[in-house]
Amino acid sequence: MSRVVADGGSCIRDRARQDGGSEPTVLVVDDEQPLADAYERWIRDTCSTRVAYDGKEAVELLDESVDLALLDRQMPGCSGDEVAKTIRQKDIDCRIAMLSALEPDEELLDVYYDTYRMKPLTSPEELHELFETLQRRATYDPEERRLVAIVTKKRDVEQSVDESTLRQSTRYSELTDELDALRRDLSRAEELLEKEGFSEHV
Repeated sequence: MSRVVADGGSCIRDRARQDGGSEPTVLVVDDEQPLADAYERWIRDTCSTRVAYDGKEAVELLDESVDLALLDRQMPGCSGDEVAKTIRQKDIDCRIAMLSALEPDEELLDVYYDTYRMKPLTSPEELHELFETLQRRATYDPEERRLVAIVTKKRDVEQSVDESTLRQSTRYSELTDELDALRRDLSRAEELLEKEGFSEHV
């Protein structure tokens, strides 16, 4: 797969000026150093950035001030899945984008994340769109974020994992039950799912 990435970050910079919001702290993690450096270069003018080239280093850089995390899923030693689990174990309230050259798989059922993207992101525009998604979801309350994250995960695994495997998965069944409960209990559930483009999926 080609790893060509564009230079520059004017679209992210310009949109941030329009929004007038405060700068988020972003943790960029990828064992492909040119990719991590490109992502950081695109956002450094509008975000406080931290860059790690492996999962262990990423865990060392984690603290309560991290707002967004871009996690390469496949890394030797400590994977992006493990970093995501550490974020939740530490109860750090940040939005997580999983990046991977692999399609979503059954193991994702045990990982909390907000959105999953195929890597590499090849332009500042792609990264800006990803940031828009994460920052929008950061405005939801915890149960609303959980609802959208579950629907995202459910869609991701259903697109890549065969139906018979999912039917036998206890974790998938638990996830579906939790989704049903959230849809019953949250007054804005259907509104949020429509806003996020999931109204036809669930």
